[in-house]
Amino acid sequence: MATCKSIIRECGLATEAIVKERNFVRDIFGEYFLQNPARIGGPGHVVEIDQSAFSKRKAIVGRIIPTQWVFGGIDNQTKEGFLVLVPQRDAATLLPILQQYVLPGTTVMSDM
Repeated sequence: MATCKSIIRECGLATEAIVKERNFVRDIFGEYFLQNPARIGGPGHVVEIDQSAFSKRKAIVGRIIPTQWVFGGIDNQTKEGFLVLVPQRDAATLLPILQQYVLPGTTVMSDM
């Protein structure tokens, strides 16, 4: 991946223009992958799934930012994976996500 400095040196563009275009391209790719998620696994593959909570306390004291749960999986063979922010951790929420990101015929392992 080219750095901003290398693009400035090679193309002679202003930093603001480079940052704007880089953000534009990032947004396009991000939207594409949100609309067309890659699916992992398949017959003969094992995908491990798990959930994790993320929270942060501001400056060690003060209010705690609300906890955000993340659900994800990783294919043990290919090391491809997915992570999804989830509002709830029940089967009604997680099963459709699993079906969206994991191919049929995959062995799914979990300690949940």
